[in-house]
Amino acid sequence: MSGPKVVRLVTIEEVREICRGHLARLDATLARWEKICRRNDAVTDEDVLIMRSRRAEIALLMTKERYLDLQKQVPLEMQWIETDLVKRLAAATQRVADASTRARRREMLAARLLQRSTLTAEQRRDLQAIARGNDINGVNAETVLGEALRRTASTGGRDDHDTELQVLAQRLSAGQKGETLDDWLAANPSEDESGSSGDSIDSAIAGLAVAGAVKDAERLAARYRAILTEPASNARKMRTDTLLLEVSRTLERRRQAVQQLAELESTLAEARAVLDPAHASLIADADTALLHDDAATAAAVRERLSEAIASQRQSFAAAARRRAVLAALAEVGYEAREGMETGEPAGGRLVARRATNPDMGVEIAGGSASARLQLRPVRFASAGSTGDSSKDRDIETIWCSDFQRLLDRLGTLDADLVVERVTPVGEVPVMVVQELQGESERRSSIPSSRQFSS
Repeated sequence: MSGPKVVRLVTIEEVREICRGHLARLDATLARWEKICRRNDAVTDEDVLIMRSRRAEIALLMTKERYLDLQKQVPLEMQWIETDLVKRLAAATQRVADASTRARRREMLAARLLQRSTLTAEQRRDLQAIARGNDINGVNAETVLGEALRRTASTGGRDDHDTELQVLAQRLSAGQKGETLDDWLAANPSEDESGSSGDSIDSAIAGLAVAGAVKDAERLAARYRAILTEPASNARKMRTDTLLLEVSRTLERRRQAVQQLAELESTLAEARAVLDPAHASLIADADTALLHDDAATAAAVRERLSEAIASQRQSFAAAARRRAVLAALAEVGYEAREGMETGEPAGGRLVARRATNPDMGVEIAGGSASARLQLRPVRFASAGSTGDSSKDRDIETIWCSDFQRLLDRLGTLDADLVVERVTPVGEVPVMVVQELQGESERRSSIPSSRQFSS
């Protein structure tokens, strides 16, 4: 089996380059997780340290030369981080939505109490502030609303809830443990409240805020508050349902935009680790898209980055494979010669001459678009030379021995080589390489053995 051979070669340089890209993506994912979680108060310093230690353990695989393990662990870790982020943001969204719902109910109660005529000027001023949403965290709401409720009840104001409100007001004023104002409001929604639609709107608006679309969240929340000031009617219900649909669609668009920007961040991180300075303008385009939160162009920029990464990585891998093969061939006894013609397209082909048998050599083809290389023995001859089957058979015999030695040498160079196909002796004619003009004369002036000894 000493004719042309197809091998699959992956060099250690290529593997390390891939691992560096993996770690860059992991770093980008971790940085994004920390940024978003801190923005939403969804993480502690201890949580961050634990996550960073997990990343450090994976990075150690690089120094231990456990490259395959690293390539397996990084995608799993990124998926784990994304899942953790979703959980934390869900909790943050619920927290924000609950706060919005409580604030909305306090505002509505304050608006109802402002209709009473028994309030003092100070109470009316404080209730107006709550009704306008100026006490969203409820710092003073319990006190102000409690006093207003107690005064309304003590002066004989009566509606369906007055008795319960009076009991609650007494608890609040006496500092007794029990049901808080917010607890009572949650259990006793007013007729003006829009029920489940209101909770859904609060949740969707909270999701927008957590996703970073603060302006959209504020705009839609203001519209919702305006709707709630209207008297209960079918028209108000219709506007509430319309708003819910708009909020839901806005939230979905934002989530898609966040996903596109996140993918661009990861790709950009890998690009910084892989691409050379010639791609500075492309990297600048990606930076600009991220800086301006420009999801509309993120996908196109990411595709360009991915293509540049693939192209450069392919070139890097091809050069690394060539260096590894030429280094191994040099140890076996071959000398690389650039620019020699084989009578076929020369792209991606290189010919190496056997130093001790200068009439023979090996052609290396492929390896630029994939990890596959074809190595085949060749015979050097001047233009117009005729075939020589005897020499061809000797060349193939020597090549058989040299190929085995080549495999051994590549093993010492940390290259992963798999022989995928071999061709028996004589099945494929030995390729004749046409020497450049003057090459034959130059060689003939150098004493050399014409016998094909191994």
